[in-house]
Amino acid sequence: MIEDSIKAVKEAESKADSMLTDAKKKAETIIMQAKADAEQRVKKAEEDGKAASAEEMDRARIAGEAVLDEAKRAAAIEVEALKTVTAGKVSDAIAAVIDELI
Repeated sequence: MIEDSIKAVKEAESKADSMLTDAKKKAETIIMQAKADAEQRVKKAEEDGKAASAEEMDRARIAGEAVLDEAKRAAAIEVEALKTVTAGKVSDAIAAVIDELI
């Protein structure tokens, strides 16, 4: 009877060791899968962030070019207005200088 008890305890210990080994293997597999999933999520977030940044840069470039184009148009209008205003004055100044010289 004692031998049966010892045998039952050894079998229980063996079964417990086997269960512990299996549990460790399963835990390791779960941890590895979780790590791989986390790495994929980080990679995806980085890619999404890069794509969003590129889109934002494109929008900013387009907006900047539009502002620059508008500034060029406004400057061209100002230049033409100044040319118109100064055209007569340049002629008057040249005539005044010629009159002084004569």
